[in-house]
Amino acid sequence: MPRIDGLIWHHHQIPGKMQLVIKEVHSVNHLGGNRLGGGGIR
Repeated sequence: MPRIDGLIWHHHQIPGKMQLVIKEVHSVNHLGGNRLGGGGIR
């Protein structure tokens, strides 16, 4: 996936869905969709 300064890809809770979000917003504590449905694979 492409990288864009200031943004990061977030693994949505729906398996296979990704969202481009602001890094500072994404840095809050959360389990993340990758851990919930992605098997922890990056």
